[in-house]
Amino acid sequence: MERTDSNKAVIFDLDGTLMESSIDYEEMGSRIKGLLVSMGLPEPLEDRLKVYRVIRGGTAALLEYGLPEEGLEATMTEMEAIMN
Repeated sequence: MERTDSNKAVIFDLDGTLMESSIDYEEMGSRIKGLLVSMGLPEPLEDRLKVYRVIRGGTAALLEYGLPEEGLEATMTEMEAIMN
């Protein structure tokens, strides 16, 4: 079967030059930090890189940083709600 897609390129606007985004990344990060502490993370993630790593790394990163396994599913659900 032959593909008939007419898309020739994809554009990523990571610096906001083509489209203005209303996502408040600082607020999102702050809410995720608060959630992780409330769900039992032993110490707050003050480093932005660690928060980014949790967002990208999911359950593996959360466990590595010490989140109790019993709260993992609920934490992932809440993080998804914050990011959407």
